[in-house]
Amino acid sequence: MNVSAYLRRIGLSAVDHPDRQFLSRLQENHLLHIPFENLDISLHRPIRLSLPQVYEIVVERGCGGFCYELNGLFHWLLRECGFHTTLISARVREADGSFAPEFDHLALLVLLETPYVVDVGFGDCCRHPLPLTGEELEDISGRYRVISKADGEGYALQKKMEHNWVTEYYFTTLPHELQSFTPMCEYHQTSPASTFT
Repeated sequence: MNVSAYLRRIGLSAVDHPDRQFLSRLQENHLLHIPFENLDISLHRPIRLSLPQVYEIVVERGCGGFCYELNGLFHWLLRECGFHTTLISARVREADGSFAPEFDHLALLVLLETPYVVDVGFGDCCRHPLPLTGEELEDISGRYRVISKADGEGYALQKKMEHNWVTEYYFTTLPHELQSFTPMCEYHQTSPASTFT
């Protein structure tokens, strides 16, 4: 990876100290410069979870992508910048209120003084790292928090909708390899039941 080229793609000029402030700047700039989109799916271009291929598409060709591409690539950038980060699986809330299966969404867990959820591949989401402490953060797209699930089995990323907190997705902190997301990545490209098709 050419880190300088990636940073230029998101409007930054240099690597800084791997702290919360720099992480927040990376996340926000990524969201502002690289679109969340499913054009390759609409054009029937197969998406493979190969980081060099995703790098070529997103950084060199200036395209966007969806969660597996964007968060997978951002994970690589963060590691190159000195962050300790892992890939995590999330189960996104469906329109009927149910939750999708494991590996439906790829997000990141970044360990600083405490763990943070970082997500540049969810479309309309928080622009800054969210701690797993319940601390509420507000930005231009709304008010967010991460809380422990009532059953103690993982966490819920929530957004305030009028007067209620709505869970956007559930996740655990169990680390995964990028290839673990391949079956769901293929499902979202090919299934008539996928929201992306």
